[in-house]
This record gives sequence, structure tokens and C-alpha cells, in this order.
Amino acid sequence: MLITRYLGPEKFGILSYTTALPNLFLAFTGLGMDQIAVRELVRNEKPQNSILGTAFSIRGLGGIVSLLIALVSVSIFTGNDQFIFLLVLISSFKFLFLSFDVIDFWFQSQTASKYPIIARNSAFIVVSVLKIFLLFLKAPLIYFVIITAVEFIFASIALVIIYKIKGNKIFEWKFDFTLAKSLLKEGFPLMIAALAASVYYNIDQIVIGNYFSKTEVGFYSAALRLSEIWYFIPVAFYSSVFPLMTKLKDENEKLFFRRFSAIASILFWISFVFAIVMSFSSGFLINIIYGNRFSVSAQILSVHIWSCVFIFVGIAVSIWTMVNGFQYITLISCLTGAVINIILDVVLVPVYKGVGAAYATIIAYSVANYFVYFLIPKSRRIIILVTKSIINPWKYS
Repeated sequence: MLITRYLGPEKFGILSYTTALPNLFLAFTGLGMDQIAVRELVRNEKPQNSILGTAFSIRGLGGIVSLLIALVSVSIFTGNDQFIFLLVLISSFKFLFLSFDVIDFWFQSQTASKYPIIARNSAFIVVSVLKIFLLFLKAPLIYFVIITAVEFIFASIALVIIYKIKGNKIFEWKFDFTLAKSLLKEGFPLMIAALAASVYYNIDQIVIGNYFSKTEVGFYSAALRLSEIWYFIPVAFYSSVFPLMTKLKDENEKLFFRRFSAIASILFWISFVFAIVMSFSSGFLINIIYGNRFSVSAQILSVHIWSCVFIFVGIAVSIWTMVNGFQYITLISCLTGAVINIILDVVLVPVYKGVGAAYATIIAYSVANYFVYFLIPKSRRIIILVTKSIINPWKYS
């Protein structure tokens, strides 16, 4: 927040643009097999060192591919702007370290997600101190881009240290070609889905930046930061309950659906309360946190915050899709959201700028994470169950 206030709308817009563009291709780092790897670790039907080693190798290759695609894309979008190219190059450097996230997969499978959280929070704290130091020195923009990339390096080192402390050795990991083919084959729909999700999550900033100045990107991104600050809740919830729900589905299906309904209800009502509070206090929050220079962001935040309701619901539904191996449903959902968001951005952003992008996001998320499930026969029953659990939460408590 302090960095946003320090940089101001234009420079913060540049920072956000050069972060959002490489994030469009974040899906290529995981190649769709993240939760599949967690599921395989939970089921313990294959050697864990083979699963971890294979997943690590796949993500390493995916990171290199993501970096190269990001650099080609920035050349296409920005032409000969060497400064933007340099910033995207630095920002994309994080792709090379995301392969260490497989350690997180192992901890998830052991229902010990607190350890990766500790590792990442430790890296976050160290980098936050360095960012404050940069603010004190009144450092130029490029240093903040560098330190953001460094956070991923610190997080990777912390994950390795904790993994070793728990008595494990990375050098015992093995690559299994047969397993790699299996993971990639099953994960391909999820990779396309993740790519689509990356598009409709980051495309707003790219479209605004291509139509208007980076100042408008700064206004939108400032609102986005406050809107997405709550996303860690469903993600942490998912990481904690997914291994348990995987086991429960195999052991007691009736109890699985009851627990699933309770999770969906809890996530919805948490997000609904957040949305109300943030929507009505958006002007006050923007002024206090960012200052008068970002006053335009208040209206954007009051609209965009309602997208978090559908994010929370979508993550709840993804527990059911992943446990049952219905990757094609996730693919349909994300592709639908991406197409709708791109079309609405092209229509609304030239007229309404950031507010138009916020409305495009809400509509896209509502369709992708809720309404589209009514149109898919396999998921119709589950989204009706989610709806009932939202309307009558006490029944499933």
C-alpha cells in the first residue's frame, strides 16, 4: 500500500502492467498438474519422490517456456519500449523458481499447509522490510520490480529449508517419464483452464494500458489490490481441506457432500459480508490508504469487490471438480469466463475505463464460477446443492 502511494498512479500503473503481462502465461509453469500431483501424493499409490521429482522437472520446463512467451508478448504489445521490456524480463524471472512449489504440494498432501505458509510469510516479511528501505531511499521504479521478483527466490529457499528440516531430501527426487506423460495428459485441460483464468484475471490491466495511459492502469490496479486482498482466504481454505475431502469422497460420499455444502456456504457468506463492507467504505479506504491522487479508484473498488463473491464460490466448486477428476468442467468454466471478459473489456473499457473493466470482471466471474454450471449436465446437481446451502446455511452446519 505504501509503495502504491509512493509511486503514484502513473508509475504504479507501469508496475502493474509489467506484472500483469507475464502473469497471463503463469499457467505454463504448472502445466495443469498441480492439484493432480497433490491428489496422487494423498492416494500414495506411487513413490512420492517420483511424483515430486517429475512435477519439479515439468514445472521447471514450464517456467522457461513461460518466460520466453512473456518476452515475445511484450515485444508485440509495446513495440520498441526497452524500459517496459526490461521490467517484464525482471518480473518474469520468478517463473524459474516456481518449480519449488512442489514442496508445497507435499505439505498439502500431509495436511500440513501451515509450513508453506510460514515459508512464504517469512519471505514476504523480509521483502517488505527491504521495500520500506527502498521507500526510505526514494528508490526508482525498477528497484521495486526487482525486489518483487526476489520475493519468489526467498520463498523458494524457505520452502527448501523447511522441507529439509522435516527430514526430507530434494536430491532423492526422481524423474519418471511414464508418470510425466500421465500427469501432463490429465493436466492438459487444467492447463488450458488455468491459462484462460490467467487471461481473464489479468487482461483488464492489459486492455486498459493499451487503450489509455498507464495512469488509468494505476487507478484500476490500486482498486484491484484492495479487492483481491481477501483471496487468500478461499485459497488457504482449499489447500487445507482438499486432501481431507479427497479421502472423504472415497470413504463416505454422503458425508462428503454434507461437508462440501458447509464449505460452499461458509465461503459465500464470508465473501458477501466483505463485499458489502468494502463497497460502502470504498471512498474512505482509498483516501486513507492511497491518498487523494487515487480518488478515481474508489468507484472501481465499489464495483470490483463483488467479483470476490463468485471467486469464493468458484473455489468451493473446484473442490468437487478436482476430487472427481472433472477437469473438462473447469476447462469449460474458465474458457467461458475468459471469452466473456475479453469481449466485455473491448466493449466497456473504451467508454467507461476502469469501471467498465470492473463490471466486465463481475459478469465474467459470475458466469464462469456460477451460472455456467447450470448448463453442464454433470455439474447441475452440484451447483443446485451450492445454491441451497447458500440460501439455507443452517441445514448443512
